[in-house]
Amino acid sequence: MKISIFCKTLFLLAFTTLFFFIGTSCQIDEPTVTIRGIVTITRDGKPYNESLPTLTAHNRSRFETKPNKSTLLGWTWVNHRETTVQIGDGLFEWFMDIPYKAISSDIYFEIQTFMHGVDATPSTNYPIKSLAGIRINDADSIIDLGTVNFQIIQLSGSLPVTINGEPAGGIMHIGLPNNQGLAGANINPEGLWSCYVLSPDPGTPIGFSISTQKGEARFFQRIDTEIDTNINNYGENIHFIFPEYPNINFQAFTISGTIKVPNIRKSQPWEADITFYDEDNSFNDWWGLGGAEIEFLRPNGDGSGVWTGTVRAFPIPQRLNFRVSGSRGNDFASLTSTVKINNETDLNNVNLGTFSKWGQNIQADRP
Repeated sequence: MKISIFCKTLFLLAFTTLFFFIGTSCQIDEPTVTIRGIVTITRDGKPYNESLPTLTAHNRSRFETKPNKSTLLGWTWVNHRETTVQIGDGLFEWFMDIPYKAISSDIYFEIQTFMHGVDATPSTNYPIKSLAGIRINDADSIIDLGTVNFQIIQLSGSLPVTINGEPAGGIMHIGLPNNQGLAGANINPEGLWSCYVLSPDPGTPIGFSISTQKGEARFFQRIDTEIDTNINNYGENIHFIFPEYPNINFQAFTISGTIKVPNIRKSQPWEADITFYDEDNSFNDWWGLGGAEIEFLRPNGDGSGVWTGTVRAFPIPQRLNFRVSGSRGNDFASLTSTVKINNETDLNNVNLGTFSKWGQNIQADRP
């Protein structure tokens, strides 16, 4: 999947900001103390020795409150040195540096470990278990976290996904309360999906949503259903059928046309692409309705090009917003504008216009 130039620019800005804050935080020198302990890991009740677990400590449970209200105190992988040691029969010894001021307060441990064939939460990459708070009064004591069992279950179902009536497949996203992700399962062209996940606690409701893609157009739909989606029996496999949804069909348009973009540093961009938005969307999301890459008519030309892409179907008539992003080496530029689409518009020959400068809300020259 090709990432648009606009998204590449945002990623670069995000990483620059992240490195700045990491460098700033590393300058903070806070007194720490090393704590140690043991934990036994089991999978479906049997000792699990296939990978080293990673432990993190927090000042409160991230699964009982908003994640941004929880502060990370420490973790068992520090400066690339191994701080979790396998003893055998699922038993591991661990070491962790935490702030000295955290002693004599409740500490909430989380444990995650790689397990073959098990889907993981998008934010952790591994199945993760959260433990009840533990108060540590003596930093020299051995902290026994007991046995942590990863009970794995299979979730499966059938829900055909099509685009313009053609099988498309997609991803079934499965989520927990408080916007916690559980798993994402591939939906095959026949609509079948399945995944193995860490079993939530009994009574936990789970939610479903669908995503799929055609070209640069991305489609999403939440599954609103009257069936019971609670995990009522811990450790039991579940097959879901949604009576209200015999299938999900998305509509898409193929759209193409011409454009002339401005120069970057007095030369034609090396790359350029277009992202379309409906008239009620003020460029607030990355993907929009979809988009297209611009194919320039000549190398080192005057910016004239043609484009063909796929977008989510939209009501006609309307004034379609679009963003053009261009790059030449490490130089990036963008512009936003609009084009009117009505019932007489040939979607295979949409002239987006000629642009002489980059910027916001640029009026195009059109014949």
